[in-house]
Amino acid sequence: MKSLISYYFFIVLYFSCFFQNSILFAKIWDNSQIIYNKSTVENSDKINDHDKNHEILKQNTNKKDILNKYINIKKENNKFISTKSNNTNMRFGPSKDSKIIGNICCVNYPLLIIDKSNNWYYVCDIKNNKGWIHKNLVKYSKSAIFFKLYKNHWNNRINTKDTMIKSVKRAENSDNIQDSDYSYILRFAGHNSRPIAIIKIGAIIEVEQIKEYQNDKWCKIYSKKNNIKGWIPCSSLWGYSHVIS
Repeated sequence: MKSLISYYFFIVLYFSCFFQNSILFAKIWDNSQIIYNKSTVENSDKINDHDKNHEILKQNTNKKDILNKYINIKKENNKFISTKSNNTNMRFGPSKDSKIIGNICCVNYPLLIIDKSNNWYYVCDIKNNKGWIHKNLVKYSKSAIFFKLYKNHWNNRINTKDTMIKSVKRAENSDNIQDSDYSYILRFAGHNSRPIAIIKIGAIIEVEQIKEYQNDKWCKIYSKKNNIKGWIPCSSLWGYSHVIS
């Protein structure tokens, strides 16, 4: 009788331990799934804001593929690229045999990516000229064009060669752009800051930093050629400054 009771007690104890371990394992598995799903959703949400093809990523359940695609798309989040040389052909189609429909005679000229086909980008410039450019002719950069004047509180014009960022040849020859059009580059972000240089319509600069100040977005710009750094409103630039996450 005692042996029978011991046998039943052993059976109950065995199944009780198994059941508890199963619950513990299930909890661990569920938690890992929650962490994984949360990560996937966060990545997908970021992609939703910037990439129209995010549905492909959301349907993919492989962790490694999701990570790789997310990294690639994050690189594409900078929708602007720029030319590597002062002689860049824009073609009608994504092929070297396609007709040349334009030529960009300026280095670091910003272009907006509209589409991509293999090794070709379908791009648009500030004047809405569109065409295909091979990826070897462009680069990811923070280039932007000064295209819009803005008001400031300084009336005394700074007019020395050392403090002026001139416009590029392409922009100077464009319609509705006058040689006298200019605005100030400020020492700090904010319209009351002291001017340190003049920037002319059509000038190409590099954007170093973007921040909000006095309900406006400001860009810290840099001109390597003129060795000038300063701040202007982001709304006056066309290029990298438009991509603000």
